[in-house]
Amino acid sequence: MLRERQVDILEKLIRGESFEWSVLVVDDVGQDIVAPLFRINELMEMGVVFCTRVDDDRDKIEEARAIYIVEETKENANIIKEDLLEQKYKEVEVIFTGMLSRELFEDLAVAVGRGGECKRVKKVMDGMIRLSVLHSSLYTLNIKDSFMKKGITSTLVSGLVSLLRGMDAPVLHIDKKYLELAEEVAKQVQKIGDRGRKGRKREAVLIVGREIDLITPIEHGWTYNALISDVLEYDLNKVTIPEGMARMEQVIGVDSTPEKKVFDLNRFDRFWDKNQNEYFQEVAERVEQELADYKADLAQRSIDSSSSKEVISSALSKVPELAQKNKVIHTHMTICLTLVEEIKKAKLDEVFGLENDTSRVSDIKDELEDLLGKIGAEHVLRMCAVLIKRFPNERAYLEEVAKKKGCSLELLRFFTQGEEEHSNSGSIVTGAAISLLRNIKRLLPRKKKLPIEIAVEDVVNGRSTYPTVGIESKQQPLQGGYSAVHVFSIGGGTFTEYKALMELGEQLGVEITYGTTEILSPGKFISAVTSVLKK
Repeated sequence: MLRERQVDILEKLIRGESFEWSVLVVDDVGQDIVAPLFRINELMEMGVVFCTRVDDDRDKIEEARAIYIVEETKENANIIKEDLLEQKYKEVEVIFTGMLSRELFEDLAVAVGRGGECKRVKKVMDGMIRLSVLHSSLYTLNIKDSFMKKGITSTLVSGLVSLLRGMDAPVLHIDKKYLELAEEVAKQVQKIGDRGRKGRKREAVLIVGREIDLITPIEHGWTYNALISDVLEYDLNKVTIPEGMARMEQVIGVDSTPEKKVFDLNRFDRFWDKNQNEYFQEVAERVEQELADYKADLAQRSIDSSSSKEVISSALSKVPELAQKNKVIHTHMTICLTLVEEIKKAKLDEVFGLENDTSRVSDIKDELEDLLGKIGAEHVLRMCAVLIKRFPNERAYLEEVAKKKGCSLELLRFFTQGEEEHSNSGSIVTGAAISLLRNIKRLLPRKKKLPIEIAVEDVVNGRSTYPTVGIESKQQPLQGGYSAVHVFSIGGGTFTEYKALMELGEQLGVEITYGTTEILSPGKFISAVTSVLKK
């Protein structure tokens, strides 16, 4: 799995050849790479006693080594030079997240040599780790506002080379507008000559632009992760519930102050890891069951004055595990309760139901127009865009609906351009959720293939019409089909696409990973498109 490979690489880099107490120095990029994968206690087990930012004012720690995980920029190189000349650390290891230019490397080497500090430098390397891995097969380069953004080629190359390291003779299938990018990636992979994973069939990399599908990023999703990114604030597995929004009054043992809440949903949160791609109603039921199981477990382990030493000892040994379980349950109970409240306020269940209704538009007009006065303009825009793609003959009516709500028709037409889809003529959380989910069939997405799924199927089945760039193998030619397809979306990706691709991989019996320049929320994508249209 992609995540396990990245964890293994980072552990070896941070731990070094021998255990030694260290200071970890990161910039924004380094933090985005490390933070989703490691907690403080895991870093401490690898010898990291202190984490700090490269641009902070830092005190000398002369008895410790420093490990820099930073982007290969002139600013970072200058700070590292200054740290060496000031003798801030006993020794230094510099791991650049991408590929350091020869010019910067020589500049750093000359400055350090003149200062007589060469002996402190134990390592300077191109780490090729420019991936923020968020789930087992999901990663992002975390490039903000990446839709149609210029000047990001070097970051894309670093990210894709980081993905390709260790693959033998991958074949790149590319949207033709990114052909030069793919050729540069292939050139850099050939240059580093990193080969591995012998015995596997050849792997494919599919590089597409966000223009392949403009509708999916603004659809109303119903999976746990899609709802979180739509309704709450989500960034690299950190979920923020704004002040006053959190609904925790029914959650036992949780602080009920109105302050904003920040939750870190990392790989150690087993509930998130297992359930993030599931539909919300299923997650609501599961978190309720987890709470019931926890209470039952707690009751079994209660002790009193008559308890034996063995019972007391057994109960105490389980305290850390139960405390962690309690924290996870209350985290997701709080998130679920907040989502339920926001779904009710924004009528998201009704909006989602209309987007997935199998009826004709004429059959849902009354319901649609009744909903207009209850939801905001952005939700109307998104719903109308989805319905226009499904029912192109109803464009005039749906544009009038959007116009009535004050939506931009230019924006609506941008999202609905191109080829259109032709349709055929009781308990704390679950009690609240069930009242919303009155029509289960409507609240399960229609069975349809996303454009990105079709593109992957074409690659696997040898039908792809995308141009290809191959990377020469130093081993014997590999025979047969692809063992894996690594999908990368330039301009942003979505949790809906991630779920669809994971299910497709299971159907095809092929490993699929999904990467993107950034994880989009619907609001974020609408803002990005609005900015593009204003230029």
